Amino acid sequence: PDDPTHQVVCHGDLHPRNVLLGPDGPVVVDWFDASRGSFTAEVARTSLMLELSHGLGGPPVSAGAIDQLRASYLRAATEFQDVDASALAKWRTVHLVARLGEGLGGDVAEVRRLLDLR
Repeated sequence: PDDPTHQVVCHGDLHPRNVLLGPDGPVVVDWFDASRGSFTAEVARTSLMLELSHGLGGPPVSAGAIDQLRASYLRAATEFQDVDASALAKWRTVHLVARLGEGLGGDVAEVRRLLDLR
């Protein structure tokens, strides 16, 4: 659950472009935004980053592939630790609003749509 006393290491910017495939398997890079915080908050942010990852530049990735990756990530995260769905939804809203202030380029319209802002 989203217990504020239970803190974990959070990457803060985990998306496909921050995972490199090395000889021994995937390696997560770009720990600049790392912090200590809520596992549920990290899952919500990573899920959102995956959802918005089409706007990260580089070769386009199909929406279907991103949806599968996001579903797989959410399944693995919730198998690793219990995640309360209502807390996840609240953190998602927090991260959507935060994305508006991060200078997103093309993501702004998508974030506004997800927040149901006109």
